[in-house]
Amino acid sequence: MHKFLSIFKKLFYGVIAIIFLLVLAYAVNLEYMVQTRLPQKGFGKGLSTLVCPTEKPSCVSSVNAEKRFYVMSFSFEGSHEQIMAQLKNAIASEPRTEIVFDDGRQLEVVFKSFLFRFRDDVTFVLEPGKRKIEFRSKSRVGYSDMGVNRERIERLRTAFNKQLK
Repeated sequence: MHKFLSIFKKLFYGVIAIIFLLVLAYAVNLEYMVQTRLPQKGFGKGLSTLVCPTEKPSCVSSVNAEKRFYVMSFSFEGSHEQIMAQLKNAIASEPRTEIVFDDGRQLEVVFKSFLFRFRDDVTFVLEPGKRKIEFRSKSRVGYSDMGVNRERIERLRTAFNKQLK
């Protein structure tokens, strides 16, 4: 019986070690993907699109008609300069952000998650004639973002609207 327990113990620790190594390998691979995945072509240069690709649910946009991708655009009153300042203040309320493009009408921003530093690319376009800010928020890595982009946009909308009062 003692010999059986000894073998079982060694087997158990061996399985635990293999599981640990597999998890570690997965984490290293995930970190590599997160750090090396490039943004969509044109992002950071003012050339990104507002339309979400429909093959993965890791994106939300104010211009997509499909319900799973659509989020209402931001509405505003005020001058162009005032609105862009409010939008930048709302963006600054989120941690780990970097504005990578700003031409006074369009902002392209990278948001990073806390733990794995997943990058989400967000484009905002001010439409003064429509009194709207159109946007797209898309994850660079993974199939689903588990609602993170939608939640962030709603937090940004709340921060943006608070400044209007």
